[in-house]
Amino acid sequence: MDRVEIAGAPLCGVHLAGGVVESVGIGDVSGAEIGLCVDQDDFAVDAWSGVRFYGNATNLDSRALPVPEPPATGAPELPPVQD
Repeated sequence: MDRVEIAGAPLCGVHLAGGVVESVGIGDVSGAEIGLCVDQDDFAVDAWSGVRFYGNATNLDSRALPVPEPPATGAPELPPVQD
């Protein structure tokens, strides 16, 4: 999909299930109970980074939450634990 504009959906603005891996260039999802409902394991949150989710009760409902990449500079090293 190149562009999506969804407003006022009673439950899910967008529902991904059954192994569908879809990406969207740009768009808006607003006014839904849940903006993006994901019912699959191979969801790539980056594929939806151009979509604005606003005015939804919850923006994302998924079986697993995406883990963000570490910052480019890296995390500082922690000193060793002393007993």
